[in-house]
Amino acid sequence: MNKRVRVLGVLSVTALIVSGCATLPGDSEPQVLRQYERSRVAENPVGPEKGQEADLLLKSFFAQSANPTQTHQAARMYLAPEAAAAWNDSQGTTILRSIEDISSTVSNDPNRIIFTVRGEKVGRLTGGGVYELEEGHFEEEYKMTKVDGEWRIEQLPPGVVLERATFRNSYQPYDLYFFEPTGRMLVGDRRWVYNQQTAVDTTLIRMLNDGPREALKPGVITDLKPETVYSGTRDGVHVFTGVDAVDDKQLNRIAAQVVWTLESAKVQGPYKLEIDGVTLEGDGSGLTTEDFMEYNPQGSLGSVNSLYALTDGKLHLVTADSATPVNNGLTGIESASIATSSGVIAAVTKEQEDKSVLRMGPLDGPFSKVLEAKTLSRPSFEYGGSAMWTVVDGKQIVRVTRSSDSGELSQAIVQAAPFDELDKPISVLRISTSGVRVAAIVDNHVYVGTVARPTPGERRIANMREIAPGISGAALSLDWQHDGSLLVGTNSPDSPVVRVEPDGAAVKIEPSVNLTAPVVAVASTSSTMFVTDARSMRQLPNNSGSSSFWREVPGLQSRRAAPIIPE
Repeated sequence: MNKRVRVLGVLSVTALIVSGCATLPGDSEPQVLRQYERSRVAENPVGPEKGQEADLLLKSFFAQSANPTQTHQAARMYLAPEAAAAWNDSQGTTILRSIEDISSTVSNDPNRIIFTVRGEKVGRLTGGGVYELEEGHFEEEYKMTKVDGEWRIEQLPPGVVLERATFRNSYQPYDLYFFEPTGRMLVGDRRWVYNQQTAVDTTLIRMLNDGPREALKPGVITDLKPETVYSGTRDGVHVFTGVDAVDDKQLNRIAAQVVWTLESAKVQGPYKLEIDGVTLEGDGSGLTTEDFMEYNPQGSLGSVNSLYALTDGKLHLVTADSATPVNNGLTGIESASIATSSGVIAAVTKEQEDKSVLRMGPLDGPFSKVLEAKTLSRPSFEYGGSAMWTVVDGKQIVRVTRSSDSGELSQAIVQAAPFDELDKPISVLRISTSGVRVAAIVDNHVYVGTVARPTPGERRIANMREIAPGISGAALSLDWQHDGSLLVGTNSPDSPVVRVEPDGAAVKIEPSVNLTAPVVAVASTSSTMFVTDARSMRQLPNNSGSSSFWREVPGLQSRRAAPIIPE
């Protein structure tokens, strides 16, 4: 175990049961999400206003549906008694761009009204706070009647319906953490929690205990098993039973999952855990993410990010005010990636009009010839530089590994049935920092999938889906950011650079005041974004205001260079 994680011995455990086109649509503007306030206590629902008109009551019902407390108690107050008892709110939450129309049907009975509600679906919130993209037209009937002289809803479809603005103002995203298959690095799994939740730590740990979302399951592992019981807290200690951990390594990894999940959610720490009677509390004061930095989900975030640029077919090292050529003998470079930990560069060079060659080796050489094809996509390294991916002729994904014993390079085909079904060339392919997710551009559409490992040396892409339908047909370049989101360059003058949240729940247009589409290359560090637009390579601090100006990179003014951040 980490030397700071102290085991206090085996204690008797008492189970404590605690209840628990080329432009973006109008939804593309940044949305403000309320920050969770731990002092906030959900107010008792007050119910409909007396004498409220039927259409206004229906609108109030949709607004109150954002509160899931006690199986949507607040919303049920707007229903007739029989409907309140029968309404199945567990069928998931449909999220609409907006409620575009509420129209009524004339009835001969003055005490009854039928409303038809219409809108366009943008997403769905399922069990465990999982957000999924969902498109299509929404049209449902809501029947209303008078109960003791007041309008109430007497018939409605199952499930919950929310407008996106209501959802974003009422729910807060958090990350649960699981491990990539080697157990070396944590992987975020974004979930949404009602922002007036008074016990967010309990909610998140119960979600963590339930395991990863279905789409992520093929690519991650967890030591929290289905039979594990999280019993809440006792004297400030989070209590788990039924873990059946066999060694300190398992205990350490469980603690890492819990601590990173809580600390990233800004739940006040440090934290103490009791796992099957074994108490973990670090140096005695509790655990923090500092005890588990070897599992940092942001990889090499703590290291210094060097910036390289590819211009005129050569690699340059960019410093504060200059760009110096890297004299390694490589010329005619079309694309390249650098592995931080190993210092290995993978570069695609243009040898002839119809011939590209992939070479790998130390940054200063020499290089080994790995692949040859008509086209090769920009290489992408797995975490630690242990393997590299590229797309051959737009179709076949090849994974290149180097033997730790002999140093020999070997190739294997990645099983990519979802891409095969699209039957269109893959122009961009990037592996996430953890190696668990893959992002690609196919026919200017952005897709993400999970990397499964049927055997140690085998890779398969599973559960692929389009992640940003709002920029369909416009995407040209992309790369992963340290927080798990995607930075995407487009050919759209109105939205040349966008940031896509990990689950697709939000697409944010980055400042575009002085950018000129197309944006053909993107990259980022933890603090700065780099892009290549129609004129030059530019940079901008993360989270800049919408009117901020992109600045040309010193040493590369007026030069169209592609940014390269070591992976």
